[in-house]
Amino acid sequence: MISRAVKDDLPEILDLQLRAFGEVAQRLNAASLPPLEQTIEQLLEEEQNSVFFKYTENGHIIGSVRGSLDASGTCHVGRLIVAPYCRNRGIGRQLMEALEEYFRGKASRYLLFTSEETPETLHLYGKLGYEKLYTRNTGSTVMAFLEKKV
Repeated sequence: MISRAVKDDLPEILDLQLRAFGEVAQRLNAASLPPLEQTIEQLLEEEQNSVFFKYTENGHIIGSVRGSLDASGTCHVGRLIVAPYCRNRGIGRQLMEALEEYFRGKASRYLLFTSEETPETLHLYGKLGYEKLYTRNTGSTVMAFLEKKV
């Protein structure tokens, strides 16, 4: 079930984020990734200007996504995460659709970035209508910056 996350959900979302991105870091042979370094204090600060969605199953959060709208009407999509054991069930797609629906009529476009080295994530975003704008080498991985116009 998808719903808006509340402040009390943030510790569980951070735990999920650490587990999900920990697996990605291992796959990429990266010592660390920014999502692995985020603290609960930083997440609470981010929550002030963002909307968080959660996917709950059997009383546990197994997926989340967040987004914020800037003054130009761009929705910045952040950290789509799904528990590793729950992937390939459409949870990520449903979370993205919920976020886009929330910003429908307010956002003129959606921007996000993901590792170029996670083809399954790039495939998901492609199916949702996101197109690659450019890539940037960050040292630990090559990031693909994607856009979806409304």
